[in-house]
Amino acid sequence: MAKGGITVWIFSILSFIAGIHTLEAASALFFQKEIVLLKLYPIINELDISPLLYFVASSLLTLTFWGITCISAVESPIERFLNKILSDAKKQCEMESELVEDNRGILDMISETLTENSRLLAQIRET
Repeated sequence: MAKGGITVWIFSILSFIAGIHTLEAASALFFQKEIVLLKLYPIINELDISPLLYFVASSLLTLTFWGITCISAVESPIERFLNKILSDAKKQCEMESELVEDNRGILDMISETLTENSRLLAQIRET
């Protein structure tokens, strides 16, 4: 549960930052404003990135991060219920299997006794 919460938190922050970059890229592309946020990054500020490339890249990153956030955050109650039922059924099957294995000797003795009794009854009927 905590692992999923941390994942949602991290990817929601990344999608927010990518969304801010998308807004700046849109203003640079459509209103010919200067690109300011990319100058904050040490390596990227030396590159000459076109507003169209900046807009496309930041839009794709925003959608990707937002998609990962949604996938991590949304947990289907039906899926959780089915997983619980399956795990319970698996545990019960394992317990029954262990019970049969533990009592196999007794079942073998009962089977032998029934077979022997059946033979004895057959002999008694013949006489």
